[in-house]
Amino acid sequence: MRYPTTASVKATSKRTTNKKAYIHSKILSKLVLMLSLFLMLTISGCSDSHDDGYNDIYSDGYDELSPRDKEIVDEIRRRKKKKAEEERKAKEPPKHRFVKVEEFKNAPFEDLSNKASYDMPRLQFTKETDPMELERIWSIKIDGTDLRQVVSYDTLYKTYEDQAGLDILSRSPNNRYIVMTFRNKDMRHHNIVIYDLKTKKITRLPTDNVTGYGGYYYNWKPDSSGFFFSLSSSTYFHSLVTGKTKQLPLKYRCHIRLFVDEKLACGGYEKGKYTYAFVDTNGRISSSFKIPTEKNIGFGRYTKLDIDGQYFIYSLEKSDRYGSQYIGTYLYDINQKKNIRNLPDFSGEIILASVKSNILYSYIPPDFYEYKIDSPNNKRKLLLEIEVTKDSSYPSDGSIYNLGGLAK
Repeated sequence: MRYPTTASVKATSKRTTNKKAYIHSKILSKLVLMLSLFLMLTISGCSDSHDDGYNDIYSDGYDELSPRDKEIVDEIRRRKKKKAEEERKAKEPPKHRFVKVEEFKNAPFEDLSNKASYDMPRLQFTKETDPMELERIWSIKIDGTDLRQVVSYDTLYKTYEDQAGLDILSRSPNNRYIVMTFRNKDMRHHNIVIYDLKTKKITRLPTDNVTGYGGYYYNWKPDSSGFFFSLSSSTYFHSLVTGKTKQLPLKYRCHIRLFVDEKLACGGYEKGKYTYAFVDTNGRISSSFKIPTEKNIGFGRYTKLDIDGQYFIYSLEKSDRYGSQYIGTYLYDINQKKNIRNLPDFSGEIILASVKSNILYSYIPPDFYEYKIDSPNNKRKLLLEIEVTKDSSYPSDGSIYNLGGLAK
């Protein structure tokens, strides 16, 4: 038997000590790494960063990490990337005006004497601000500033107790008058009401017993002395000067807009074709044009006359027992009597179109958009977005008024 010498014992002891030290070092390094990763994971959400992106400091040696360490690193990467994205968005200027619900609570009333409120076109719309109340009337500049209430709630619903909500409303060219269609509580009859913003008085036309929808397509005279409206398939004119209403001898319902030369655009089906006729206030036809349609094909939701009266924007839909199918949207030149361009599909209701100014506004509550009519890829710009609460309905009945130079 060989006994270990003193030298061999020392060598073995040294190797054992070095091995233990190595193991301890590896364990300590591992603990330090895991502790560092844990601390960095904890504080990564609140650490300041001024980079456009995030700095991935864990790219080197990532493949050598254990699965658990990789999970920690991946989580750190995710948090840092999310924070960098939030900081990048915070630096970007807002692309549109976002109106919060709280702003409605402190909105002042529209004031005709405040000239600053009328330095650009305004959007008028209805919106519920309290789940226990009906919709109110609001207005705002088309850039999303100067939010105002138009008529007090008591005036809208306590002057006439049978009124149960707004359907249609239109502002006069001089901004002073609003004509509105109210639905009755029985949901079968409708009332037409005029509100004077200057005197704060409200007047109801004697059409209370009309069954079904009525009072659509209000068209104001340019001097704001009265307005045209359709009711039970007939067209009427109400004069604010005399306070009287008369029926016009027209073949079609007049519902697009009033020309500056005091002519109405009226439309109706005739021998399978949809005919539009331009008539004067006495019902005499000055000119007309026909949009050819096939069987089961009719006008869709996008139907608007150009503000200058030269172009007509319309869409076609085919109806069958399965529903309606969108076909297309077209720009029709009234003078040439033909379609001159196919237009892309728009979002929401078209509330104003000016081919001359290359502008089209559409309203799909709660968003208000501006389009360039000649844009080949239907580019749109979101001008206004209104926040709605869970218990509140979307804003509706959008219309633009105070057009100024845009209408000239």
